[in-house]
Amino acid sequence: KLAGGTDVRTHGAGGVIVTSQAVDMQTAQKICLEDGVWLLPFGRLIYTMPPYITEPSDIVRVTNAMKRMARLAT
Repeated sequence: KLAGGTDVRTHGAGGVIVTSQAVDMQTAQKICLEDGVWLLPFGRLIYTMPPYITEPSDIVRVTNAMKRMARLAT
């Protein structure tokens, strides 16, 4: 189970974490800047849609940032 997350969804290259509470935008922006990623938090949703050519190490970096955001949205 993902801390702070109520659901994880994927479709093609897109992914979303549904959180139990709304994501704080200032915290989300800080995480994105610290981790060097671009994510789209919106209410209780954290979206990503990386291109197919994204390296596995970059996918790990993106998903780790998403998990950090989800943990803080509890």
